Amino acid sequence: MNTFSIRKAVAEDLPSLIDLSVLFAEYHHNFDKTIKLTWFVSDKRKNKLINSINDTKKCVLVAINEEQKIIAYLLGDLYEKEDLEKLEVEQVAKLEELFVSEKYRSLGVGSQMLKSFFEWGSEKGAEFVQLDVMNQNSPGIKFYEKIGFQPYSTTMEARIPKKVSLPAETIQTAVSQQTN
Repeated sequence: MNTFSIRKAVAEDLPSLIDLSVLFAEYHHNFDKTIKLTWFVSDKRKNKLINSINDTKKCVLVAINEEQKIIAYLLGDLYEKEDLEKLEVEQVAKLEELFVSEKYRSLGVGSQMLKSFFEWGSEKGAEFVQLDVMNQNSPGIKFYEKIGFQPYSTTMEARIPKKVSLPAETIQTAVSQQTN
């Protein structure tokens, strides 16, 4: 039977957090090839994790299996007050990353981690939890919808071509105006 417990991360968890965050990056790289895999093992990433562990406005949770091995992690934050000025809420928690080792998926680990994150957010005065999930990540979307998340907004992007070209008629009009 797979049993696990959830606790706040500590500095000694850093090597395991880095290992799991590399798996997180590799998983998401399947959906977005612009994700820079080397960043997830960089000193900048390590510092971000250590700073997050030590910051009371951030939440870093780990799930531990019966062998005391870290099998999942969650990284969360609170929105800055100025980001909330246009809303009628006092605080919103932001789920930045959640990753569960493949062997432990569909066993309630992710759900329990989110429950702990909701409790942390509630203690911090948050009324909502928000997250970003890639449209191509249908397993992730299904998981979050099962928990009770609903679409809130859509982020869209377009790649800027290396050479921006205008339609021929636009160029011809510009040339005509210059010669007159």
